[in-house]
Amino acid sequence: METPTNDFSAAYGGPAGNSANSHRLLTILDWDDTILPTKDIARHGGKVTLSQRYVSVAATVIELLLSLSSDNGLIILSSSTEGWVRQSCNNFFPELRPLIERAQIVHTPKETRQLGLKQKCPTIVKLGNDFCRNVASGAGNAVETQILLIGNMRGDVEPAKTLRMLYPNVSVKTCLLKEVPTTLELERELTYLLHSLPELLLNGDNGGVDDYSIAEAGDLASIDQYSEVCAARRAMLKARQGMQKQEQSSNVVGKAKAKHGYRSLVCTQA
Repeated sequence: METPTNDFSAAYGGPAGNSANSHRLLTILDWDDTILPTKDIARHGGKVTLSQRYVSVAATVIELLLSLSSDNGLIILSSSTEGWVRQSCNNFFPELRPLIERAQIVHTPKETRQLGLKQKCPTIVKLGNDFCRNVASGAGNAVETQILLIGNMRGDVEPAKTLRMLYPNVSVKTCLLKEVPTTLELERELTYLLHSLPELLLNGDNGGVDDYSIAEAGDLASIDQYSEVCAARRAMLKARQGMQKQEQSSNVVGKAKAKHGYRSLVCTQA
């Protein structure tokens, strides 16, 4: 595995990348043990506080996927019971709640859960089918279409085979994470994904790889420095946004005072 880079803005989706008019991406993202370290939380009896570094990395991954995916093109797909994604998000990292609300949250139907590891296949194929048809009806062959499947189980990514048969002209990529990661391992995997996403999406057309595994990233302690940078950058951006909001609020109040001839009520000695 190569050392992560951080040049996704220019490589993909940025000023030098594909425009939204010529490229459409559907991302289907698993939740448990892909974003939320569910099994590790369960091992600790549900009493886990995720570090700010972990939350920053997970939030940045979702933000990037939202920015790269088409309108309504980021789908969080869970085979857990209805409502679990929002509930677990509220419990363990409420900071992500505004982000996941910008995505589509889909739960697999109860009737497909008897399929075991293949229970997501019918839902993923249907979502991919709907996406490809919508793109074709809207812009036709002029649009480059991609589908990206991200998850920690084989069942999260194996539907890619069916989608490739149905849509041979669509680039279908997969990214497989470790099946049972610790919280630290998952943080490293997400950090690696964050910095390697351009390569994952851009390669493959000319003899590259369509099916990636980043499970080994969980063993690379050197990735922690990139996680620290991500957390520091996000904290800095949040602080800057807070200052901008405060500044805007002060400007609004100042304009209101000027408009209505506001005078301070100061008691003066007669």
